[in-house]
Amino acid sequence: MADDETSEGLHDTAEPERPIAPVFDVYSRPEQNLVEIAMMASFIGFPLTLYMPWGIVSGHAASPNEYYAHLAARARSGISDPNLPEGWGKILDQWAEANFDAYADMDPAERTEKSYYDGVNLTSQLIVKDAKCWTSGFDKPIEHDFLRVRISDVSAWAWGALQ
Repeated sequence: MADDETSEGLHDTAEPERPIAPVFDVYSRPEQNLVEIAMMASFIGFPLTLYMPWGIVSGHAASPNEYYAHLAARARSGISDPNLPEGWGKILDQWAEANFDAYADMDPAERTEKSYYDGVNLTSQLIVKDAKCWTSGFDKPIEHDFLRVRISDVSAWAWGALQ
């Protein structure tokens, strides 16, 4: 038997399709109610207080569209800087367009469709608007226009925002 006959026979067998399925550690899955709140935030923001390993976050659940539009605007805010080297304004604009605009303009139905894989909701982040964060070492809360939180890192949560 010639070498080319042996190798030819190997290529005749088709590789079986290997489906990829999401696998979750039951105890580290994001809390389902917070996942639903994150999904509904495209339409309405709820006041929340989140207890994290590092401290407390309080604010309103925010739409991903609003969050990404904010990020795009912040990225572009440096374009008008007179000290910006020539050509950098265009680069910043293209970067904001590629990384934020597509998500800022995404229809909620499309976002929902992209959030599911094999029947499993893969939403893992919750965006908090007008976030106030309390952590040890600071006598006043740290404030953020928006804060993106990993849902699986939330230890506990309560309805309503702290003042």
